[in-house]
This record gives sequence, C-alpha cells and structure tokens, in this order.
Amino acid sequence: MEFDEDGDAGEDHIVHEVKVRIIGSIAALAGGVIAIVLYLGFLATRFAWYSNLAVVLSILIAVPAVLVALWIHWGMSVGHRIAHRFGGPGW
Repeated sequence: MEFDEDGDAGEDHIVHEVKVRIIGSIAALAGGVIAIVLYLGFLATRFAWYSNLAVVLSILIAVPAVLVALWIHWGMSVGHRIAHRFGGPGW
C-alpha cells in the first residue's frame, strides 16, 4: 500500500474498503435471511412459538449489529481522513 504526502492510502484503497464492506453487508443480510428460512423450515416445529420468536429476533438483532460494527470503523477512518485533509483537528 502506498501513501501520499498527507499519509492517506489513496482513492484506490478507499474504493477497495467500500467494496469489501458492501460485499460483507450483502453477505450478512443474505446469511440472516437464509438462517431464518432454514430455522423456520427445519427446526421451528420442535420448539414452542416463544422460542421460535426468540431465535428469529436474535438473528434480526445480530445482523444489524454486525453491519454497524462493519461500517462504523470505516466511517470513523473516513472522518479522520476528511478532517485531516481539510485542516480539522483529527483524532
């Protein structure tokens, strides 16, 4: 990875980071939907309705938590780069 005079990795690196996070987001959403469908299709009949509800809600909470963790790191690094580039205090 090459850095310019400001210490940034360049536009190609930023584009690569965004691509990786978009692919990760799509994979997390698809994985969540697949997990719910497989659970409800094969395992739901073995448990009570409230257990099924708990599993589905857990998946619906876990997927956005993964997405938030995935994107917060990128947002903070971009904020740092923008602040640095425009003369802000940075972190």
